[in-house]
Amino acid sequence: MGIELAASWVRYMAPVEIAQEIENDIDFLATNVRNLPPRHRSLRAVFDHSWRLLSPSEQAVLPQLALIRGSFRLAEAQAMTGAARPLLTGFVDKSLVSVSAEGRYELHERLRQYLLEKLRQDLDLYQAANDRHSQVYLALLQLDHAELIRQKTLQRLTEDFDNIRVAWHWTLEHNNWSAIRRARRGLHHFCVNKSWILEINALYEQAISTLNGRLARLEALPEADIEPEILLLLATLHSYHGEVQARMGIHDPTRQTNLDENLRILRELGSIAYAELADVLSGAGYPHTRRLVDGHATHLRYNQEALTLYQSLGDRFGQWLTLRSLGFAALFAGQFATAAGYADQLLALAETTDDAHHRLPALYIQGHIALARGDYPRAEDNFRQCYHLAVTIDPAYPAIPYFRAALANVARLQGDFTQATRYLQEAETFAHKVGQGHPGGFRHHRHHEIGLAVGYLAETQGDLAAASDAFAQIHQQDQDQSHYSAAALVGLGWVALQQKDWSAARQYFAAALPLIEKLETASQALDALAGVAHWQAQAGQPEQALALIGLVHQHPSSYQESKDRLVALEAALRMKLSPERLQVALGQGQTSDLWATLAAVRSWLDSEPLLTQPIQEVRIEVDKAGVAQQVSKITGTDYFKQLRGKANDLRAMIEDAHK
Repeated sequence: MGIELAASWVRYMAPVEIAQEIENDIDFLATNVRNLPPRHRSLRAVFDHSWRLLSPSEQAVLPQLALIRGSFRLAEAQAMTGAARPLLTGFVDKSLVSVSAEGRYELHERLRQYLLEKLRQDLDLYQAANDRHSQVYLALLQLDHAELIRQKTLQRLTEDFDNIRVAWHWTLEHNNWSAIRRARRGLHHFCVNKSWILEINALYEQAISTLNGRLARLEALPEADIEPEILLLLATLHSYHGEVQARMGIHDPTRQTNLDENLRILRELGSIAYAELADVLSGAGYPHTRRLVDGHATHLRYNQEALTLYQSLGDRFGQWLTLRSLGFAALFAGQFATAAGYADQLLALAETTDDAHHRLPALYIQGHIALARGDYPRAEDNFRQCYHLAVTIDPAYPAIPYFRAALANVARLQGDFTQATRYLQEAETFAHKVGQGHPGGFRHHRHHEIGLAVGYLAETQGDLAAASDAFAQIHQQDQDQSHYSAAALVGLGWVALQQKDWSAARQYFAAALPLIEKLETASQALDALAGVAHWQAQAGQPEQALALIGLVHQHPSSYQESKDRLVALEAALRMKLSPERLQVALGQGQTSDLWATLAAVRSWLDSEPLLTQPIQEVRIEVDKAGVAQQVSKITGTDYFKQLRGKANDLRAMIEDAHK
């Protein structure tokens, strides 16, 4: 009948205009035709007739359901209205509520409009029903994090999110700060796990505006007491908002200053704010975990302070969150012994919770430590356990692409290129299925992880064009924002070395080193210096190359693959130097500091002229006081002309070249 009533307007209005009128006014769907029964002349008449047939208890319950947006489950309807199941299912028999094959119930939107009018006729009931609606739907967020990453839970909350959003707004507008505090962690982690970064950003901005308005009204009143929970929530949500902005890739030069102020407020509030303070500290440490170009020492302290607070609160999820962050931070930094210690703590915590999800980061960290040490069978076993645990938890577990990419790297290093390719295909398929991830700076991280593995595999197989494309795409997308750019630049440097494009290799390594220095990723630094050693050897500087080889071989942050890349080069250089000079060069590297060496190499690469001529060894005998004192090897037939222009004084030129 509604369709017939709407169709009667087609002669006068466009369909889109008719639809808008129906949205705005239920009485739009009416007719003046006299030969119809009164209850068939408008939708309101139909609803009025059905309403009169309801019992008083049904009339008390049905309008409350109009507060629910979209579909709902009986559990939430019962909790909200207090009605028994038979009464609620009876609305289906009366064609007032529909039920889907998935067991979710729904009011027709036009009927919902009608019932809202009924509900608003009793303002006390309207207020109480909205309060109960908000309590019921915000309570859905009060779940353990292990539940908040399960696909089944995410799907259910996704279906109910319109109601969660409305409940959040209602609760804020009615100053129920305690309910907001109970819901804010679940809301944050749900939106992050769903990659709904823009959605949570908007919710935080609205909440901050509401809280600021309430605070301004209180401050305008003489002798008004400022509620501590307002200050607590403002500091917390401001900090959450800053974290979300970072996840979106938005650069805010005032972020650290604002964070410091919010942390000061939370600390001054004392023990009532410990839970919020710990969560803010943990969130503030997130860029360090993700190896963004940011202040890592500060973020490391944030996570350590958060861990202490979580332990005092007995918050296992918080402990897991910070131990995971600290473990990954140590792993990225190449502090393998420290990372192993955090992995052990994660496994001990998992035993107390009996939650497979809590074991995953520990196994992943242990796998990468085994990979670094060249224990490929153990690394493979760890990554396989990660994958199987993840699938057991949730077939759509979002970290699965990382586990498959790690297995591909292990297969490549063991020479099984077919299996490595298969793993990467599976990882790509899954990554596309679960989506791109976060917008902005975090959008492509799953694909970056896979892309690195694709590039390494192509390089190992000799497909240098494919390797170059994979690495270049990562760098183009990441734009020097994280460790992925550094890894891509180092990968491009190694590809250029294999192509014997010495100029390009030097440029890629020179671009990677300052980024690595900011990131403080020791393993990446050593891999880059291993590449520079090849370049130095080709540039006729065997002793400098051997010093870098000595550093890479002895440093505890080196990956076995970086060491393996230097075996042939070291053997070739050993043939060119006397045993004494060889030992001096290697010893110098073995006792040198990584970051001091990296800074020196950076300076040297920035000042050294490019080699554009074919490599040619030239022996120059320098006469000083009638005695041949020095023999040097200089590369490039026109090297002197490039370095100094026309040369009249050979000895001065040699001295400058050595400098």
